[in-house]
Amino acid sequence: EHSLDGTTEPDLARLTATARTRGTSLRRRRTAGLAAAGVLASAALVGVVGIGLDGPEPTRGAGVASAPSDPAPVGPSGPEIPATARGVAAALTWAVAEQRDGSAGDHRGQTGEPYPVRRSDYRGPGDAPIDFRTDFYGELQWRDADGLGVSVVQINLQFDRTDDPGCEAGLASCETTTLPDGSLLSASTSTRESEDGTGIQRTVDLLRPDGVRIAVSATNGFDLAGGDWDVTRPEPPLTLAQLQQIAELDFWGATLPQSFVLAQLPGYERIDSGF
Repeated sequence: EHSLDGTTEPDLARLTATARTRGTSLRRRRTAGLAAAGVLASAALVGVVGIGLDGPEPTRGAGVASAPSDPAPVGPSGPEIPATARGVAAALTWAVAEQRDGSAGDHRGQTGEPYPVRRSDYRGPGDAPIDFRTDFYGELQWRDADGLGVSVVQINLQFDRTDDPGCEAGLASCETTTLPDGSLLSASTSTRESEDGTGIQRTVDLLRPDGVRIAVSATNGFDLAGGDWDVTRPEPPLTLAQLQQIAELDFWGATLPQSFVLAQLPGYERIDSGF
């Protein structure tokens, strides 16, 4: 929740989005439902900022070899137009493809409930003192050219944030730094043991001076219902350094290049925001 003075009420854990990952076990073909959002799911690896909204039961098999990959969208071009969840997922696809060879599919996205923010350009009586913003969540499954298995790559794009990303308790590793432009950066790795092996999630959480917060993560499998973890590859394909490069792209904002917003993502799934 956001207040008009720019503060944010819930803490990072309450906004976790690791419940957004989903998948079907490649070996056991188990379909995972989405965990309850808005709180830290006990079955999830910690570390990703989330919108805190429920999504639907997945209907497509994740990571199934026969599932087609969507074509990568073109790079950033055209005028800046209002962002959409689909546009965020398209931009994420391009950004990952700039770092790794491979292909993306099973795109999903979610738009948060609009919330009021105080306008910095308010001109006085007769002018609207507030504006409305929405946060965005995007997800894709990345089939890396190394052939080692599927990864889930996620992004949360939030606005008017003031909370320091910091480091959560229980992480396998975490480092924070202040970048030259004043941005606050947290780079962390989470692990959890399961019958499939060790689940790994790498996360970079960036808070820019303008209040835009970008959290990007990559996994080595799927977070399953009931506290299990479907390990599909030895480790995430993206390093923390590569995730940082994605988070630092300057086009992330309330508007995105037109090429992303208008990109076609065949099979794109819109997660119901419930409002």
